[in-house]
Amino acid sequence: MRIRRQICRLLCAFAALALLLIGCGGAGKTGEPLEDAPSAEAVAARTAESQTELSRLSSLACGDTAFTDYITGYYRISNENVLDGDILLAGGVDAAEIAVLRLDSRGGAAEAAALLEAYRANRALDFVGYAPEMAEMVERAITVQAGEWSALLICPEPERAERDFRAALFAGADAAAPTPEPTPEPTPEPDDPYSTGPNYDAGAILAAWRGGGPAGLDEFNRAIYDRAAAVLENLLRGDMGEYEKELAIHDWMIANAEYDTSELGHGAFDVPDENNNNPYGLLFSGKGICVGYSSTFQLFMDMIGIECITVYGTANEGGPGHEHAWNMVRLDGEWYCVDVTWDDPVSSFPVSEKTAHRYFNVTSDFLRGRAHYWDESTAPEATAAAWEWR
Repeated sequence: MRIRRQICRLLCAFAALALLLIGCGGAGKTGEPLEDAPSAEAVAARTAESQTELSRLSSLACGDTAFTDYITGYYRISNENVLDGDILLAGGVDAAEIAVLRLDSRGGAAEAAALLEAYRANRALDFVGYAPEMAEMVERAITVQAGEWSALLICPEPERAERDFRAALFAGADAAAPTPEPTPEPTPEPDDPYSTGPNYDAGAILAAWRGGGPAGLDEFNRAIYDRAAAVLENLLRGDMGEYEKELAIHDWMIANAEYDTSELGHGAFDVPDENNNNPYGLLFSGKGICVGYSSTFQLFMDMIGIECITVYGTANEGGPGHEHAWNMVRLDGEWYCVDVTWDDPVSSFPVSEKTAHRYFNVTSDFLRGRAHYWDESTAPEATAAAWEWR
């Protein structure tokens, strides 16, 4: 779902996290930074220098509006306590993020380290099910406090980054600071995290499909109608049963769409597709978030006459920012759960057939055991296994 809603949920994790008070080596025996402190930009650049696997990083520098919005909105750190800072972001599905902050006191740095750790723990959940490799990198990330400095090190080699951070901080930093890149205005998001947008009209499309004809549809919905009809015409055969049709559509969606990774990123150029939450984005741009996947699957099932519902719930630890949606289909009178989104994870390696059907026609208990949460009074219980994928 729309990952940028982390602002609400970060408060939940803070109370359970310990401060990471790690002693400093280097120039002074007391572990205090040099009086002539290096700039946060130079420290961040030195810290990232050894991470050869990192993508190009954009920079949010202290004093910029984007920097202030980021540390207050995502990290929950008061800008008034920050003397200097720099945040390097990869963006998109790449979770790499190096933040270096200089606070007004050791106590302020300790509090900032705890808040950064809270952010790290929640950030890992953003990628579970969507981009497992990135989730693992965030899990291995390190939060550091050194004197009046705090750092968040989400990168391929966090231990090495920590050594470089300390070297830059206490022995001088002569690395050139990265050139900040412009940050575009964020795309406004709908108030309803499960919204399919103001233009998509599933009812009108289905009415046209069931006999009224598409002539009365507006341009946006007519395009969805025509594209969906063409997919079904090319994909389905008359001798297919319901299960075969469902499987063919599921597999077509996975082969022709991908998760809109801009929804997972915090980078300067992460601009999500404006229709990733409805069938237009998936059918024409090949981009979708969970509501885009589930609404497209729902539309296809409705068009071919397979009973289907959409379930709105949450994923991972649940709560605001973890909204999720999936489907249920009824075959031979029995309900089955289908999560097309999680069957199409972002990965740098080819996804196996088993992984691509892990959430196809499964039971409700299967989803309960894999971080799916929902109001169970709003959906039937799926217990059958006859039409699970094998």
